[in-house]
Amino acid sequence: MNDTISLMLDVVLRYIPLVRAVKKLNIKNKTIVEIGGSGEGIGFYLPNYKIIDCDISFVKNILPNVKPLINKNSTLPLPSNYSDIVVSTDMLEHLPTNHQRENMIKEMIRVAKKEVVLGVPVGSDSLNAIKIFGVWFKKRWPKLKNQYVTEHIKFGQPSEKDILQMIKNSNYKAKVLIQKNTNIKLWLLFQKFYLKFPKLYLIFRYRRFWYFILGPFYFLFNHGKTMRNIFLINLDKN
Repeated sequence: MNDTISLMLDVVLRYIPLVRAVKKLNIKNKTIVEIGGSGEGIGFYLPNYKIIDCDISFVKNILPNVKPLINKNSTLPLPSNYSDIVVSTDMLEHLPTNHQRENMIKEMIRVAKKEVVLGVPVGSDSLNAIKIFGVWFKKRWPKLKNQYVTEHIKFGQPSEKDILQMIKNSNYKAKVLIQKNTNIKLWLLFQKFYLKFPKLYLIFRYRRFWYFILGPFYFLFNHGKTMRNIFLINLDKN
C-alpha cells in the first residue's frame, strides 16, 4: 500500500486532526510519542518535532526526526507520563483481540501526561467499505496479498462503544471528544483512483504539501458515514 494515491490522500486526511491536536497543545520540548507510525507517520507534518515512534517494524527510509522503538506487544517501552501527548491512527484495529486493544489504550494513557489522540476505523459500515476495496484489489492484482484488508476482516473492527469502554477501564479521569474522519464514499473513490492510476502517487506523495492544501477544507471530507473516529482523550492526572 506504500506510495499510492489512496495512501497519500487518506493518510493526510487522517493525520490532520492529530497534527492540529499537537499544535494546540503547544509542547515546549517538541517531543511526542506515536504508536504505529512505521517511521513515516506524523513526522512528515511536524518536521520540527522529535517523534518517538513505537511499532513492530519500520520503513527503510525513516524520517530524520523520528526515533524508532521496536515494540511487538501491547506494553510500551516508555515510562509513565513520558510525553505531553501520544498519538496513533489506524493501528489499534490491527491488534488481534479486544484484550490487546484495551491494554494498548491503557498504555498510551499511562505514557501521556495530557492527551491521547487515537484514530480508529470503527463499525460495520467502515468494515464493509474495506471488504469492497478488498474485492477490487483482488481483481486488479490477483496474485498480491493485501495485509491491510486481511487483518481488518480477520480481526474485525471495534465499535465506538468498545473504545469508550476501554478508555473508561484505564481508571484515569478523562474527557473524551469524538470527531468523524473521512467520508466512506470519498474513501472508496480514493481506492478507485489508486487501482486505476497507481503511478499518480508521484503527484500525491508530497504529504506536507497536501496537508496545507487540504487543511482549510478538512471539514468537507468528514460528513455522513465515515471510515474512522478520532478520539481526543484529554487526561486529568493531577
